[in-house]
Amino acid sequence: MYEPIPIKRSSRYGSSYWERYSYKLQKDVQLFGDLKYDHWILVETDPNILKFCERPNSEKLLENNLHKVFDMWQLERNGKETFVNVRYKNQETDHERLEKWCFK
Repeated sequence: MYEPIPIKRSSRYGSSYWERYSYKLQKDVQLFGDLKYDHWILVETDPNILKFCERPNSEKLLENNLHKVFDMWQLERNGKETFVNVRYKNQETDHERLEKWCFK
């Protein structure tokens, strides 16, 4: 399982900060932003997701000076692992680079 990348609360100025207890993980989780909090509620209540990690300390995608850290890692009941980026529909995304990294 992954460990969350520690981030100081003050380093995310302007984002809502949520610290909640996860019954699934039996520990507190820290979430920055309302959208990530909403996603966590979906993950926490989904019986098909066994474990997760917010801001997983995984390899960073380094291409064209882009460092990418995923918002969440999820482990499903069937053994499937997923890295998730939570974004609003109107936010810019770079799917091609992320797909390339995921399929390595």
